[in-house]
Amino acid sequence: MAPGVIRTPLTGEGADSLASIHPLGRVGEVRDTTEAALFLARAGFVTGTTLDVDGGY
Repeated sequence: MAPGVIRTPLTGEGADSLASIHPLGRVGEVRDTTEAALFLARAGFVTGTTLDVDGGY
């Protein structure tokens, strides 16, 4: 998985200033990466791929 800008306690509110670089107009949330990880864990026939979780950046 290749996450983009994700709002965490480490990035804080400063992450919002990067929202404009994403076509979706927002920064990622931890839930976005969690959903991607669950998808990869459940997808029994997906191998050898990098899943970009970056809002289109």
